[in-house]
Amino acid sequence: MSATKAMVSMGEKIRRNDKSRLARECAELNKKFEQSLADEGLAGLKDEYSSKGTEKAWKKEALNRYKAFASGKVTLRRHAEVMRAALRLVKGKPK
Repeated sequence: MSATKAMVSMGEKIRRNDKSRLARECAELNKKFEQSLADEGLAGLKDEYSSKGTEKAWKKEALNRYKAFASGKVTLRRHAEVMRAALRLVKGKPK
């Protein structure tokens, strides 16, 4: 068995175990407290990602990606193609 297949197999076992564990843990959550934590986290993200520094970093990243494409270092791929390739990797199937 290849290392990739072994990792996928192990990942599937973990997911199965985690589903029942997740269900048990979710049943024990204090919904109001969890909601307040989520709201607090989202408020922090809004402040963090609306900063001028973040906007500048994203613009720089977009420009770098465009330059890589324009120079031929990377090529465009259709969304469906990328998703099929990712699914094959997750399932452990060869290309």
